[in-house]
Amino acid sequence: MRQIRMMFKCFRLFLAVACSIGGVLVTGCNTDKKPEIAFESISHEFSEVFIVGSKITKRFDFTNKGNAPLEVQDIQSNCGCVATIPSAAQIPPGGTGTIHIEIDKDAGSFREQAFVYTNDPDKPIIPLQVYGVIKPAVTYPKKIDFGQYEKGQNVSKTVKLSNNLTQSVEITAHTVSDNSLAVTIPGEVISAGEKLEIQAVLSLRKVGFYSEALTLFIKAPTVIPGTNSETLELSIQFQGRVLGGIVALPANLFLGVMPHNYPVQRTLQLKTDGTHAFSVLGITADKFEVSVETTEEKRRSHDLFLTISAAGVQKGLLEDTLSIQTNHPEVKTIEIPVKGVGQ
Repeated sequence: MRQIRMMFKCFRLFLAVACSIGGVLVTGCNTDKKPEIAFESISHEFSEVFIVGSKITKRFDFTNKGNAPLEVQDIQSNCGCVATIPSAAQIPPGGTGTIHIEIDKDAGSFREQAFVYTNDPDKPIIPLQVYGVIKPAVTYPKKIDFGQYEKGQNVSKTVKLSNNLTQSVEITAHTVSDNSLAVTIPGEVISAGEKLEIQAVLSLRKVGFYSEALTLFIKAPTVIPGTNSETLELSIQFQGRVLGGIVALPANLFLGVMPHNYPVQRTLQLKTDGTHAFSVLGITADKFEVSVETTEEKRRSHDLFLTISAAGVQKGLLEDTLSIQTNHPEVKTIEIPVKGVGQ
């Protein structure tokens, strides 16, 4: 029995040696053939800052270090990039391939991934990552909030422009939406990588919310990256509120279902955000009958208890406007949209 075991061990040793010498294949031998994908790198950070619309690509090279053909079965990427394989989808042992990633993003920092699916049993999915920064040709604020001020004041804000191009740009012209907005531009040329500050002064003439615009026309010596033109048009919105008016709470009234001859009661608050006290002189409507107790006393706030009913026999959706008259020096009439369903 011991002799048989010794012979079996020798046979196993001989078989193992035969499988590994000179590439000789013997039936029943485990050759362990498999592909092995190896990338030079699987992530890349762009050192340069790109301009919106510029072509951004990265090439990732890989090698099949295995002893069986490597198959790139699929490449999936998120919405910010597109990944392609310009080389053959099947790579022989020792062969090389490439995968290209192209970035399509708006201004801001980006971190995008593409996932490579292969028949490598040890690494079936490999994530490739690229990240960097994209900037517009000229950085500027699209909206500036002036805040809340009393009527009659002049409010100033600074508008900062940054030229992110490698060439100078020139402000060739500018327009404003209203003559209440005045701007001072200290220079027409912004050198490459430099900044320019523009002073905008708004004269607050009307009570309530406002929105005014400054439009700048920019020209570069050559075509701006990401465009087919040498010019840019930048629009900056200035928004805010001039105090001194009347605020209605709620701003809209919904009366719900209104059976015939069945009045609905609602509370409406009127208050000024300025210094002027006022009186409520009356309330009118076309499709509704409104009754309310008013006072001639001037106050900065009024709580109105309204009793509202549909005028006549009306069915379906009723839409109207409550017209409230006051003696406020800036706001003579307040209009409140109102809806109800007549039965």
